[in-house]
Amino acid sequence: MSKTILTTAFATYQAQCNAAGHPVILDEFVFALIPHQDPNAPIHPEETLPTNEMIKGRFKITQKGMINPDAVVYSIILGTEIGSWDFNWIGLVNSDTNLVAAITHTVPQTKVKANPANNIEGDTLTRNIITSYVNAAKLTDINVTADVWQLDFNQRLMAMDDRVRLENTDTYGVSSFIGDAWLVTPENEGAVIHSGTGYVQGLQCINLQRIPLDINAVSFPQTVYLDVSFDGSVNSEWHTKTRIVITNHYPDKQIEKGITHYSVPLATINSLSDITDLRTPDWRTYHLNEKNDPHPQYAQKSDVDTYVSLTSTDKAGLIELATQEEVNTGIDNQKAVTPATLKPVIDDTKNYASEQARQEANRVKSEIYGGIPATTLDTIAEVAEALTETGDAVASLFQQLGEKLPKTVFDAFKKTVTDSLNNKLGKTEKAADSSKLDGLGVTAFLRDNGWNASPGQDANTQPNMSTDFSYANNAPYNGPLTRIGSGDYSLQLNNGYSARNERRLSFRSKNGDSRSWNPWTGIMTGEVAFNGMSTSGQWHKLAIVTMPNSASTAVIEINNGSGFNVGTANQVGTQKIYLRTGNGTPATGLTIMSISDGGLSLMVTDMGYRAIGNNQYEIYALASQYPDAGLAWRAWTSLNAEFKWIGNAVGTAQPTGLTKWLGTTITYNSQYKQTGVLTGVLWHGGTIPVPAGFSRSQCHYIVSLNDSGTGTWDVDENGNYNHYRTRCSVNQSNGVITALRDVVFHGRGNIETACGANYMVIATR
Repeated sequence: MSKTILTTAFATYQAQCNAAGHPVILDEFVFALIPHQDPNAPIHPEETLPTNEMIKGRFKITQKGMINPDAVVYSIILGTEIGSWDFNWIGLVNSDTNLVAAITHTVPQTKVKANPANNIEGDTLTRNIITSYVNAAKLTDINVTADVWQLDFNQRLMAMDDRVRLENTDTYGVSSFIGDAWLVTPENEGAVIHSGTGYVQGLQCINLQRIPLDINAVSFPQTVYLDVSFDGSVNSEWHTKTRIVITNHYPDKQIEKGITHYSVPLATINSLSDITDLRTPDWRTYHLNEKNDPHPQYAQKSDVDTYVSLTSTDKAGLIELATQEEVNTGIDNQKAVTPATLKPVIDDTKNYASEQARQEANRVKSEIYGGIPATTLDTIAEVAEALTETGDAVASLFQQLGEKLPKTVFDAFKKTVTDSLNNKLGKTEKAADSSKLDGLGVTAFLRDNGWNASPGQDANTQPNMSTDFSYANNAPYNGPLTRIGSGDYSLQLNNGYSARNERRLSFRSKNGDSRSWNPWTGIMTGEVAFNGMSTSGQWHKLAIVTMPNSASTAVIEINNGSGFNVGTANQVGTQKIYLRTGNGTPATGLTIMSISDGGLSLMVTDMGYRAIGNNQYEIYALASQYPDAGLAWRAWTSLNAEFKWIGNAVGTAQPTGLTKWLGTTITYNSQYKQTGVLTGVLWHGGTIPVPAGFSRSQCHYIVSLNDSGTGTWDVDENGNYNHYRTRCSVNQSNGVITALRDVVFHGRGNIETACGANYMVIATR
């Protein structure tokens, strides 16, 4: 896909021509082949003409025409007699000054020349470049409209846009707002318009954030209108534009500068506390409101009882549930019984049967055993039953025996049982009460669960009061993992076991209320002895960071040297890499910035990240000349972020899917001041531009006359010849250039002629 821009140099040239009343002259197309050019990368507005070695051809413009007063088009047609060469750069230039006005980057293409001897037909190449700026047709003296020799698709494209708009009105009507979109409500002695999406005459209107309204000086009542239009330029993307208008009356349709505007009222403001909503809700908002009846053809649930009768044994209908009392008495033949009302009846039946069986058993035992008390017989039965069980059943048995038997009988029984167990169990076997230690259960003591094979214990699911081994499975390091605490209110510790990680210790806590883990925090990081990159000029994965939205922040600090000379301060330095998210939901990416305090060589020369899901990002760095020269690292994060070192990663080529950093390394110290330099040519009265990121007060200028004129110079001030004088200077406070040629006619006065000047601006801080 090709990209086209107007250059900064052209903006200056156009302004000079406008001020001087000269026409803008662009008369040549230049084709060039730039090695390694990325056709999808942004074109720098300061880009100039390529070198002669790269230029494949320079050709006069074939045709030019006016599209509208603010846009003109230049065209070229290269026939089959021209070629053969490759190109990926097209420039529209002024051939006298080599000033480049417009630049197009394309994928590499070939212009083929006809060669009948070799049966090569050749091709014809056509290219058009549109320049859009205020009064373009007037400034270029182009009065012939482009439609006499070029196809005009504008009407068709506009018809396509309007067809989509009209189709939207079939769904959303004149206007329609989803939920609270564009809702006007009072707030802080004023009013605010809520964010959201609505439709006005088929145009989608998206409000990304709340819009405050200053109505302190407004006399009430007033109406708030939403004005929308679909607008754009000839070679730009068109989109819906919105604006808020507060007035008593506003037309629902009007045309401004050829663009149709539609409007609808949002609200009437009667006072700061009395605002009437005038929006039309969309069909979904109306449909989901339980107060409305979107389907009047169907009976509502609340009306079913009125029109449908109860079920019976001979007809269908609604089912009514029986109460517990009705189930117990069994007097209704239409109501249904649920498990909840049936269970008490079953339990009562079981209890009754059990009691009857027990009474019958006691009667039989009394007849068989005669004078033996029933309570004694019960105890014997309980002993026989309990001894077949374990744990709580045995404990309950001894409690019952202690209550029922005389003390001397119980003590004798206890000694017999104890002696039997001591003779049966060896010292290495579990005792009968091993689940109870000093009255506490096993969950009250820390348990060693032993070593786990890779990936080891998952830190998120580790049992409470236990110690395990984890291979950084939801934990920062490969090593011991310990969790202590009470229930979900617990603390987790993780330590690295390797030589590089043995001095690292991190902890985190679990919130028992939300049952969620807080981020890991490094107590002792140990990064002071960590060498992190191995190969100069290659990419290394430094870490994986978890950074949710709401402006999470992470910092990586790299301390290193670029030499070994004692007493040389600039051979050591610190470089900090800052990572920060925005407040998009979900998190939409990172902003990366680097700040260095100087030194002969930066440790990291390029940076980037790769999103891997769940708000996690892999952080990559391009190593400089000395990647392994005794580095000292450390890192820290905000409370809502989490950091995980990768270790001594092996250098690789640039990873796929990498998003490069947006900033530049800022270096400040007494030896290495940040500078910016621009050069160029300006006409008399022009203003020298300021390098990006600097102010006018930080600039210094060098100027010289750019004059190719010839003439005789007379140095005899008293002679009868014409005298010539040049003046070239710059106003240091505002950057305005003076570039003049003076001709003094002996005895007849002076003539001043403006000309161009070369300039160089150097900015420092």
